[in-house]
Amino acid sequence: MRVSLVGTAVLATFVVAGCYESHDVYVLGDCPGAYQAGAPSPTPGYCPTRANRSPHVLPDVPPELRWQLEFPEEGDRTQRFAVAPGGRLYVRSRNVLSAVDDRGDRGTIAWRVMFEGVVGSPSLLEDGSVFVTENRFGPADGVWLDPADGAELRRVTLPEGASQFIGVGDEGALYFFGRIGDDTLAVDAVGPDGTPLWRTEATGLFHHALALGPDDQIVYGERLGTFDAPQARLSAIDRTGALAWQTMLSEDGQVVGGPAIANDGAIYIELWTERTTKAVLVVLEPTGVERFRIDLPQAPWGGGTRSLSVGVDGTAYVKEGEAMVAVDRTGRILWERPTHPNIDASGTLDGAGRMHFGSGGGSAIDVADGTDIWVSEIPAHRTDLPGGGASFAFPGPATIGDQVLYFMANDAILYAATPPSDP
Repeated sequence: MRVSLVGTAVLATFVVAGCYESHDVYVLGDCPGAYQAGAPSPTPGYCPTRANRSPHVLPDVPPELRWQLEFPEEGDRTQRFAVAPGGRLYVRSRNVLSAVDDRGDRGTIAWRVMFEGVVGSPSLLEDGSVFVTENRFGPADGVWLDPADGAELRRVTLPEGASQFIGVGDEGALYFFGRIGDDTLAVDAVGPDGTPLWRTEATGLFHHALALGPDDQIVYGERLGTFDAPQARLSAIDRTGALAWQTMLSEDGQVVGGPAIANDGAIYIELWTERTTKAVLVVLEPTGVERFRIDLPQAPWGGGTRSLSVGVDGTAYVKEGEAMVAVDRTGRILWERPTHPNIDASGTLDGAGRMHFGSGGGSAIDVADGTDIWVSEIPAHRTDLPGGGASFAFPGPATIGDQVLYFMANDAILYAATPPSDP
């Protein structure tokens, strides 16, 4: 079995007419989530808790680029960052973790910590510390850092194979996923101080993704059967590490999106069925009982990107093929809007009924009907390439701070955009 914690990550080549060259676009789908309940904004990348929602709002005017900050190390297409209260960002780029302060007209680096091994995505814990994993080609370490200066507060060797952080439980337990040998995976729980609590092993062909839900229930999609004839199953383990339930989703299909977990604990999964000719949204109760399933209007398109997000009211926003579709909590399609197949549509929902996107610049749509509110090119494209060509930057998903949109581009540049002072 293999688990992909970035879910529907796709490396696509997007060719713009008249451009001097094509550009690789690394797309991260499946609802960017917040590690910490009540965090000021989600952490881009994957969904360890609920869905990609932020309590912050932005005015109904296009933002403008306020500042950009380039990091010394070359980007690796896997930068992650988290936004803390007060305009402090924690950015991982390769093996360096940086604390960046948003000072309005510029971003300044407060401190930087260089690690010897591979560093995981930064997480903001309830005690105020910054947590990362470090893998030095052996058992990974969990590292707690002081947000004031980056000083190491505590370092704990994690159980063998545990390397990927899933999320923080209701009582402070930390959950990890890892590989043991060639064909065995495990989910580990450790206490807030790093003390091992339990390990649950699983064997088989393929796990798709994991999400941490209410009552510390961890759900994950499984791919069974064979490569040519896959079967899809969803499983869950409880806070003690015991198998809670298993639900067969399809005898002829595979999980390609989710799990995303709504406020009421409902679990949203996207499937490709009938030999990848049909896309299906399946919603289950927290107990694993199916609530409903609905065929999505767009058939799968192998070269495109897909994403799955869930709003506060249980509405699912699915990007599939050349369309984005909104489906309410009862299974009714609310609207469908066209979109480019290679542009990611995993946006961040704010508290005013808008979804904000980062790929290809910046944009916002009204989630009530899918209409555009504004579109802004952040950063502006270049037109000074040889032969009169143009190039475009493709920042990752937008993260909403207090009146600010943050984007991280592939070339290790952090962008901050905000509405103009005199719209």
